[in-house]
Parts: sequence; C-alpha cells; structure tokens
Amino acid sequence: MGATDAAEESVWRHQGTGQILNRTYFPEGHKNGGIKQNCVYMHRETGAWEDRACLQLLESFTVCQTNHTSQLRLRGLCSETMEMNYYSFRPDYTNGKPIFQGHFGNIIYSDGNGTWILFDAHRSITLADLSLTSSDQYPIGWHTWILR
Repeated sequence: MGATDAAEESVWRHQGTGQILNRTYFPEGHKNGGIKQNCVYMHRETGAWEDRACLQLLESFTVCQTNHTSQLRLRGLCSETMEMNYYSFRPDYTNGKPIFQGHFGNIIYSDGNGTWILFDAHRSITLADLSLTSSDQYPIGWHTWILR
C-alpha cells in the first residue's frame, strides 16, 4: 500500500515521500507483528490493515489508480474504425441531459422530449435519432435508431 514504518516503529510513512500518514486503519487493539515487518497490506477478508514483512507473499487487496473514463459504444453503424463508435460523457448538459461526445466529432444529445439525436458536428447534420417512451430515459441498452 506504499506505507512503511521502517524508520520508526508504528509511525507509518509514505514510502515515496517519507511523509507521515495521519490515517491508519489498523483494527483496535492491533499489536505490531514484530521487528522487520515494515510493510502494510490490506487483509482480503477483513479489510483491516496489517503489518507484514515486505517480501512476504500474501493474497491481499491492493490500492490502485486508473485514468480511464466510462465510455458508451453505439453498435450497428458501419464506421471506418471501432473507435468511431465510442462516446464519453461531457461535463455540460442540454435540455437537462448529459451530452455524449464521440471521439471523431459526433455527439449524442437529448431534445428534451424523449428523443436523442446523433449529430455530426463537423458537417452540421443529423445522422440518426432515437425516440424513447419517456424523457427520463437514456440511450443506453438495446434501442432502434432511425438513420437519416
């Protein structure tokens, strides 16, 4: 988990920066596992932190960071590449609904009345639309788009 108490027993520091970690999540009544147990891991069953020897192999959870965003895939179009069918959420809204931004200039947006529009922003033309039974629905799942 990137924490060690090698410099001072029971004082947990970030392994990279040496900064003291103010929040540790050892169970109440936790006893130090012993000398040379200077790494922390999260127990896979209890979720509690435990200190162990750094090279000891254990089944445990790890903490990671990823830089991916969720994407939607619009299936059924004859696009030049697979990437042309992927859409991500934009931080702005129209008609109270999010805009889905394609990677190659297309957008999907709501008209506010239950219809979603697939729009080519480069050519300023509507490619397709999807009419749903309610304005509360989103263009997610199996639906039939009408191509223009």
